[in-house]
Amino acid sequence: MHPIMTAKSWSHHLHDGALAAWHQIDQHLRSRHFWTGVGIALLAIGLVALVITLVRNAPLQGDYLYGSPYGFYR
Repeated sequence: MHPIMTAKSWSHHLHDGALAAWHQIDQHLRSRHFWTGVGIALLAIGLVALVITLVRNAPLQGDYLYGSPYGFYR
């Protein structure tokens, strides 16, 4: 086969594959299920980040001057 014909054939295959990929991406972006999954994933990531932040900033038991903040007054 001639090299020019081979390059032209590969070019057509690449173009057809790119069109198919863009069609799949477009279907995902228009899908309600896809965006629901994205929303749930973002909420889970935000919840984990909040818990990590609260745990990191929580004072240790010995850091309170008068014991636990919710304990009985001494």
